[in-house]
Amino acid sequence: MHLAKGEAVTPRPWEEVGWTPPAPQLPGLEIILDGDMEEFAQNVMGQHYILSHGDHTAAFRELCQLLKIEFVF
Repeated sequence: MHLAKGEAVTPRPWEEVGWTPPAPQLPGLEIILDGDMEEFAQNVMGQHYILSHGDHTAAFRELCQLLKIEFVF
């Protein structure tokens, strides 16, 4: 499991590729990650992530230990 912490902020305006302008403004969230972005990028395991409000690091670490899942932080 790849876990990263950060702060959620209102996203900058953007347009989805493939839409004829003006494209609809789809829901989004921008995350300002704590730590080194290069290190995060080296551990990306997919294009989608599950978000949770608050710091649940200890619970996720414990779950990974119980399920014998590698924990990357």
